[in-house]
Amino acid sequence: MTPEDVKRDLAQAVEDRLAERVEGARRRRAERERARREMGERRAAGLKSRHARKLARQEDQT
Repeated sequence: MTPEDVKRDLAQAVEDRLAERVEGARRRRAERERARREMGERRAAGLKSRHARKLARQEDQT
C-alpha cells in the first residue's frame, strides 16, 4: 500500500464514521420527537377523560 492509499483509506474511514454518527443522531432525535408527541397525546387523552368525568359528576349533582 502506498501512502496515498493509506491516506485515502483513512479519509474514507473517517467519512464513514461521521456518516454513522450523523445517522445515529438523526435516529435518536426522531425517537425523542416521537416519544414527546406520544406523551402529549396521552396527556391530552387524560385531560379529556377527566373533563368528561367532571361534567358527568356535575350532571349527577343537578
